Formats: sequence, C-alpha cells, structure tokens
Amino acid sequence: MMISALSLEQTILSLCRDAPSFATKKTDEGELWLKLVTNVLSSQVAYELAEVFGKFLHDCKLLLPDWSGACWEEYHHEVSSALKTPREVRQRKCRYRFPNSKSKQIVTTVKRFSENSAHLSEMAYSQKDCKLVRSRLCEHVDGFGPKQASMFLRDIGRGHNLAIIDRHILQYMEYQGLISANDAEGFNSRHYDEIEAEFIRYANFLGVPVGRLDWTVWVVMRTAKRKGMI
Repeated sequence: MMISALSLEQTILSLCRDAPSFATKKTDEGELWLKLVTNVLSSQVAYELAEVFGKFLHDCKLLLPDWSGACWEEYHHEVSSALKTPREVRQRKCRYRFPNSKSKQIVTTVKRFSENSAHLSEMAYSQKDCKLVRSRLCEHVDGFGPKQASMFLRDIGRGHNLAIIDRHILQYMEYQGLISANDAEGFNSRHYDEIEAEFIRYANFLGVPVGRLDWTVWVVMRTAKRKGMI
C-alpha cells in the first residue's frame, strides 16, 4: 500500500518528537581523526562497515594525531594493508570495497595536516559558522564533499543546523514537491547548498530542528522503501 505525501509528513512530524538529541561535548584530537576517517570510508559503503574498518585503523595505531617524521610511503602501505584485511561485521568476514583509493585519500589528508602543522580540533571547533567549517573541511580532506563533512560535524556535536542530503532526503523532498525529479536525479555536490537551503526552509516551516528532521526523514524513508510504501 502506497503512503500519501501528507501521511508521510505527519508520520515524520510525530516521530520527530522522539528523535535523539545530538551530543555537544567536544571530542579530543585522536577521536576526531577516527570519526573523520570513518566518514571518509563511508562513501558508497555501509556506515557500519566503515565504522569497523575505521576502528581497525585506530586500533592499529594508524590514526594518531602526531605524524611528525612519518615515512609517507610506509604509512600508505600500512593503511592500505589494513583496509585489505577482512574484518568481522555482524558475524561475517567482510572486505572493504575501495582499499586503494581510500588509503590514498586518508594518507593525502594526514600528510596535508602534518605538513601544515594543522590540528583537526582547531579546524572543527574554532569557527562558530558551521558552513565555513564545512567548506574548510572539504578543502582539506580528500574524499570529503559537503555530505561527508556535514556527517562528520554532526558526529562531533556540531552542524545541527546543516542538512545531510542523501538519496533518502532527496526522494522525500521530491515526494513532497519541494524539488523536481530532475533535481533529485541530477543532484551532485555543486547543487548541495541550493537543495540544503530548500530543506532548511521546509524544516523552519514545520518548526522542526534541521538535524532532527533529516535524521527522522532518513529513518522513515528507508523503512517505507523496504515495505514498498513509496
């Protein structure tokens, strides 16, 4: 049975009351790198899998915040080897899909921060404007677009006024007539600010915090699709 756009909106508004509150506590440098690398790894990969491999890199001492004097070729080999090692996810041995490209992105990012004597914590917390922080992250982190940067900021207790635009959010926006089918199908990072602004306007119209709304939309849309309701 298909669900109407109005019923879908009402369901989401009802569930928004029970959506989680996001932490605001600052995170230390080592934990920040773990969260950042996990988000790099999560592109086109299930987040749960990315978490497992991010933690494995962390446990292998490959995400320490001080890389002074590092041999980058050796470091790249170690990161790549770790990502090629099957890990257990839900009691199954799983491989990471993109060990070569993601190891390169991680090493390039780490090297860039190290050579500039930059600290991720300063970049993440120094600016009040989360959009400026997101832009800086996209410039400095290989593999980061606005979606990954927004996810990272949400993970560290920032960016609650930013939207994480993914296929579930796009489909919902199309379903509600907020964007066209062409907008949804042709979406890429160049259109992120425009689509995000529309979603924020919609959240303000409903009187719901942006972060709480997009989390609820993501959960409801994923469930509705699985049940064949949309």
